[in-house]
Amino acid sequence: MNESLMRLGDVLVNQGKISRERLEELAAQATTRLGEYLVAHTDIGARAMAIALAELHQLPYVEFDTAPPDRSLFSHGNLTAYIQHRFVPYAHHGNLLTIATSAPS
Repeated sequence: MNESLMRLGDVLVNQGKISRERLEELAAQATTRLGEYLVAHTDIGARAMAIALAELHQLPYVEFDTAPPDRSLFSHGNLTAYIQHRFVPYAHHGNLLTIATSAPS
């Protein structure tokens, strides 16, 4: 398992989402990215994985249901880019544009 995947595993173990032994077993079997594999083959859900990834990358985790993005920042002309690169503009503060992404790496 490479170093970045091991770090994700460490976060999940520290959060109590999976045991070290089970993580190592599944990591050896993984045929996709570790996070995707764990979501597909364990009871670690997509939300829990997103929270772990946010912690791994030292980024805030946001729920669009409770803290939705600023709709005025969306451009229909950029929809393909949003989908392809897995991000949306989230907030604007002065000259700073904050994005939300499902792929922080």
